[in-house]
Amino acid sequence: MGVLVIGIGSPFGEDTLGWEAVETLPPISGVNTLTLDRPGAGLIEAMKEQHSVILVDAMDAGGPPGAVHALSMDDLVHPDTTVSSHNLGVVGALALGKAMGVLPPTVHIIGIQMGSTPMPDEIRKSALARIHQQIRDWIS
Repeated sequence: MGVLVIGIGSPFGEDTLGWEAVETLPPISGVNTLTLDRPGAGLIEAMKEQHSVILVDAMDAGGPPGAVHALSMDDLVHPDTTVSSHNLGVVGALALGKAMGVLPPTVHIIGIQMGSTPMPDEIRKSALARIHQQIRDWIS
């Protein structure tokens, strides 16, 4: 089985970073890619029946723009995470999918620190290169 890399985002501002990271990923044997626009429950559906998934999404963790964070499910979904089908963001969708027992055995998350303004090309290119390397590291 292969790996599915999902770029999450929206067509607005720096929230396109997850899409951009996936769309610029050089082809890798056994890796399929998908971009989703603010997926909510659609994220659960996209992940169903996959063996391994890597999610790439812009985030705001208070760090410098372009910082790349390699995360696990445990970093985002805690035992006390509220599970509801309403107003699902990425964390809520992951928590719900976990509670339903339908997530793949392996889920990795890459968060890209976005800024309040478009990041300079040099920082953006460096962040994308680090994301691509992290994806290659996880699948090798």
